[in-house]
Amino acid sequence: MSSAAFEPGGSMIEPILIRSVGGEQYQWLDIGQADVQPSSGNLQELATLATPRNLLLVWPAASALLLEIELPVRNTAQIAKALPFALEDHLADDLERYHWVWQRQSRQGTVGVAAVAHDAIAQCRADFAAAGLRLLAVCPEPLFLAEEPGGAVIADSHCVFRTGFCQGGGGECDVVRPWLSAAYPDLECQPLAQPLPLYASRWRDALVWNLLTGAHAPPSRSMPSFRELLPAAALVLLGAAIQLGGQWYQSATQSRQIEQYEQRNQALFRATFPDVKRLVNLKAQADQQLAALTSQAAVEQAGFLALLHRAGSTLTQQPSLALQGLAFGDDGMTLKLSVASAASVDAWVASLRQAGDLTVETRTQTSQQHGVEVHIGIRQN
Repeated sequence: MSSAAFEPGGSMIEPILIRSVGGEQYQWLDIGQADVQPSSGNLQELATLATPRNLLLVWPAASALLLEIELPVRNTAQIAKALPFALEDHLADDLERYHWVWQRQSRQGTVGVAAVAHDAIAQCRADFAAAGLRLLAVCPEPLFLAEEPGGAVIADSHCVFRTGFCQGGGGECDVVRPWLSAAYPDLECQPLAQPLPLYASRWRDALVWNLLTGAHAPPSRSMPSFRELLPAAALVLLGAAIQLGGQWYQSATQSRQIEQYEQRNQALFRATFPDVKRLVNLKAQADQQLAALTSQAAVEQAGFLALLHRAGSTLTQQPSLALQGLAFGDDGMTLKLSVASAASVDAWVASLRQAGDLTVETRTQTSQQHGVEVHIGIRQN
């Protein structure tokens, strides 16, 4: 379905040439080694020697259709569009059941086509894959022979011939040879016990007819398939999801805590300064109110503000004491404190009593899950 090409990772290292000899038996020849004779066996035996070498399979001549077609177009895109219609008259079955590659003969403008059955080449690739072998090229057998002057070989009771740029075929010798002698009386027919050494001398020329293109192209070794990357991608996504989930949970927890702190601070501010009706900036308003209390405390020596100033100025120096609320009545003030232990409250109460002008008493003390809640009464003497 396309112009053939063979670029296994950009390398042209000599491959192992393979040829089927019937059934599950194959012959192979390592082109990269000098003075080596062909070996034979099944694909499992080949797998012990060939992995991870490039493998070039000689496609049987009887299973390939070679054609030369004249098309009134020369542009590559136009040829690709016109070729399927031109092929329909030459194929014995539906066009969709065939896979083909083509090359243009530059001297005459002829388009050569090599076509094989989709199912056949797919099954071949599956057989090699089951043995752990990876085919990088499959080329029709007649195209391993010289284009000019052409020729024929006889091996294993089969005859393979080539008569032109993309003309040739093969089959049982008893059937093919009489026809070949009548049609091409000058064509030399060469009996060979081992055709692979002859094919090895022309493997580079045959590669332009590589049938492993399009849907049958081998996957690139440099780019892992999606299925191979899927487990790693799943782990990455899972890790990212866990990390994002943890960050979201931490952020949500902190947001709830901040909201609770703000609500408690607002409630405490409203209880402390009931005259302030609108809260805009809690810290700024608290600083403003405390500054006013401080200035008034220098003048007023009694009353709520004086008590609040005296208690507040020392309470801020005790980080272990958390003010939960306060109330003023009967010329006295009651503070509600939350502490980790009662000892810290006792120390603070003692510091207030040292001045001698305040009456300080612990009115209630209640144990809680995380500490002690204490109510302290303060009155001016």
